[in-house]
Amino acid sequence: MSDWRPLIDAATPLWTGIEGYAEERIAELIVVCTTATYSDAEIRAAQARIAELRALLALPASLQAAEKHKQTTPRKGY
Repeated sequence: MSDWRPLIDAATPLWTGIEGYAEERIAELIVVCTTATYSDAEIRAAQARIAELRALLALPASLQAAEKHKQTTPRKGY
């Protein structure tokens, strides 16, 4: 299995497109969460999808923070 982490780059047009798509889906799912005609199960499912999309959007910053921590933290042991 290849490492996908180096492929995540917030400066690329592809990632900009992914962000746009995720933001549109979040807006659509918020409508589900705030409309009384949807069932509790549908609302919970929409909330779960929103959380997943927000985690996706946070991925570049998370990877950057992990890399910075890795570079600034001395290795112990061995």
